[in-house]
Amino acid sequence: MSLAVTLTPSGRALVGNPIKLSVASDGIAFYRVLVGGDNVFTGSGSGAFSVFLGELIQPYLAAQLCSNDNQNIVIPITGQMVNVVVEVWDDDNTPVQRSLSVYLGGVSKQTVRSLGNRNIFTVRFMNVTNFFFTSRGTSSLIKMKETEIAPLPMIVPANLQLKCGEDTYTSDAAVGSFAALNLSRLRAYWQTRYGYVPDHFDVFGYGGKCCSIVFEPSPLTKDAYLVRFLDSLGCYCVVEFRGLARQGIDSGEDATFQQYDELTDSFEEARSRIEARPVITMNTGYQTESELMFLQELLQSEDVTLLSYRGADRKVTAKCENYEVALASFSPGSLVFEFRFVDADIAAG
Repeated sequence: MSLAVTLTPSGRALVGNPIKLSVASDGIAFYRVLVGGDNVFTGSGSGAFSVFLGELIQPYLAAQLCSNDNQNIVIPITGQMVNVVVEVWDDDNTPVQRSLSVYLGGVSKQTVRSLGNRNIFTVRFMNVTNFFFTSRGTSSLIKMKETEIAPLPMIVPANLQLKCGEDTYTSDAAVGSFAALNLSRLRAYWQTRYGYVPDHFDVFGYGGKCCSIVFEPSPLTKDAYLVRFLDSLGCYCVVEFRGLARQGIDSGEDATFQQYDELTDSFEEARSRIEARPVITMNTGYQTESELMFLQELLQSEDVTLLSYRGADRKVTAKCENYEVALASFSPGSLVFEFRFVDADIAAG
């Protein structure tokens, strides 16, 4: 009897994209899935069968929020990557093992189809390109405002270097480890060592120049707010809203009922206390096409926080009733977003 086992993709995978175990046996085959050394599932099948493992692995991955205040230029990340081992056996063959490193996040179905049999890690995350785990930019240029600076996750390449002009920083972080590049700390290092704050970094790794990171000044405005969200690749991004912001409430359904009043011997209309949910409406301010397109990630995020709103960070959900971006126009545009507080209360005063 024969036993054939295939785990695709091989080597590394994103948990949000298909992770497929294919087994072919002349009889009944058994399989076991170990995540981080723990047995999370055991199953079996007959003949040729396949199983998708993403839902088994997802609960063992969690996003890590790296702070700009961290003193490391390269911040180690734990919890966003896990080692998976699959063991397959039958009654007549030695058990077969397949292993995989699985990372939080996923690319679009369109991207998966365009890749074909290629692995996104060899194409992007471990190649001479924008190898950072962020949806802020997939080309050779990443732009962010100085108020939007946040650490960028990556698989540390060999000979990781960052340059601004003739000045250079060379990382000694462990090659192949999962970590975040702390741009804020790196700029502070530049100011201390070279005497100026850089407005860009050229990033080198995997044997060549991979991309450039450009920092743009943020326009001065009295009505600006920062929103942090988790994007599709497991990176916490920050965006600045610079347009008019207003607060209202969503009181939901007003359920009334008739209540008997003994004093007047009649029924009066009454209701229970209404749960008021704060709603914040914000305008993005004028932004470029690429900046507005990037906000699709915010609309799809399951983890959104309005930063320093009246002195506190507040969890919210994001919505945009009329999300439209003029693709053929070169003039900046703006969008109106609605943020609803997750906790249904409004503090007095």
